[in-house]
Amino acid sequence: MFSAHTGAIKCLASSDRYLVSGGSDEVIKIYDLKKRKDLGSLAQHTGAVTALQFYSRNHLLSASEDGTICIWRTRDWECMATMKGHKGRVNGICVHPTGKIAVSVGKDRALRLWNLMTGRKASNTKLGEGMISPRRGR
Repeated sequence: MFSAHTGAIKCLASSDRYLVSGGSDEVIKIYDLKKRKDLGSLAQHTGAVTALQFYSRNHLLSASEDGTICIWRTRDWECMATMKGHKGRVNGICVHPTGKIAVSVGKDRALRLWNLMTGRKASNTKLGEGMISPRRGR
């Protein structure tokens, strides 16, 4: 029996070994799929966890309504860096296959590129109103 979130589950991610879930309770739950064991919880964010993504076997990215993205080391589940830049909820994150950069999008209508080697923002693009809009009149 695994312990449950105290709020709604907002996101899931899995690797070859782990399953993680993020919830509105601001917690990330970790499960070892090989041992079928609950490994506990991570509580770094101060808002609902909105996105999770593993990259390599060694790291996990988590994003939150608090506007932050955390880089976790899976060996000991230590938070290696907390990256701040979005003004409001981070809606999604994606890591490049090299594991060196990531992209995030937020409620603030910004697309941010992150340098995962330094744990810092590399660039920022504001997504304007109607940048991607359907053609009208046809």
